[in-house]
Amino acid sequence: MLIKATENDFDFFYSLYMHPQVNSFLLYEVLDKELFKPIFADLLQQQVLYKFNDGVTDAGMCKLILHKYRDSHKMYVGGLAINPAHAGKGYGVLLMQDIIAFAKANNRSRVDLSVSTENAKAIALYKKCGFVIEGTLKNYSYLESENRFIDEYMMSYLQNNNMEKIKLLFVCVENSNRSQMSQAFAKIIGGNNIEAYSAGSKPSGIVNPKAIAAMKELGYDLSTHDSKSLNEVKAFAPFDAVVTMGCGDACPWMPAKQFIDWQIPDPKHMEPQQFNEVRDFIKEKVIELIQQLS
Repeated sequence: MLIKATENDFDFFYSLYMHPQVNSFLLYEVLDKELFKPIFADLLQQQVLYKFNDGVTDAGMCKLILHKYRDSHKMYVGGLAINPAHAGKGYGVLLMQDIIAFAKANNRSRVDLSVSTENAKAIALYKKCGFVIEGTLKNYSYLESENRFIDEYMMSYLQNNNMEKIKLLFVCVENSNRSQMSQAFAKIIGGNNIEAYSAGSKPSGIVNPKAIAAMKELGYDLSTHDSKSLNEVKAFAPFDAVVTMGCGDACPWMPAKQFIDWQIPDPKHMEPQQFNEVRDFIKEKVIELIQQLS
C-alpha cells in the first residue's frame, strides 16, 4: 500500500535515496543528511512523497505528482525504488500496481515517468506493468560526480486503453540484419502494445552474427530470431504497417494499412562501429514509427 510521507520518515527516505544499490539509478548525487533535509522538506511541502508498505514494513518509495488545470488528466511518477533488502519478492510489480490504482482513483488517465536508458531492469518492469517507451530524451540528466550526461526514455501508461495491438512487419532482402533489428527494437520499445514481425524477400536462413553481437550490447538476444520468408509471415496479416528496407520490386504486396520505405544501407559488410551506427539509426526510426502509429 502507498502511505504519504511524514517528517518522521526522514531516515527511511534518506537511507533509500542514498543506498549504494539505489542511488545511481535515481540519478541523484550522494548527499549528506544536512544537504538532503531541504530537499525532503520541499517534497513534504508539495505532498508528493509516498512510502510503499508491504503490510508489515516500509519497503519502497515513489514520488507522485498530480498535474493541474489542462494537464489534470496526467500524473508523473519519479523517485521509484524498492529497498534491496526486499529484492526478489515481486514488490516492484506491486508498487507499480499501487501507483496505477492511485492514478485511477485520482481520475488520471495518463501516467508518465522517465528512466535512464541504461536501467534495463527498471525498463523491463515498467513494460511488464503496461508502460511503453514514447521517445528518448537526449542528455536529459547530468551526473556531476561522473561528469557525464545520461539519456532517458520517456514512458507512459494509459488508463482504459482498450486499443488493439499495433501489428508491424519489417522487410529487407535477407532478413538477417536490418529487419531483424527493427523487429527487436519494436518489441523493446513497444512492449505489449506491439506485435512485430520480420521477413526477407530472399531470406538467407540465418541471422547475421554481427547483428546478434550489436543487439547483445543493448541487452537483447537476437539469436532467438529466425530468418524467414514473406510466405511464412503472411498468416499474421493484415498489418498496420509494412516497412521495407532495400528489397525494392522484390517485395510483393502484403495486406496492410500502409507501406513505408526506409532508406537504410545494408550493414552486413560493415565494421562494428559503422554497423552500430546503422543499428542506432534503426532504433530512432522505430521510435518515430511507433509514435506516429500510437
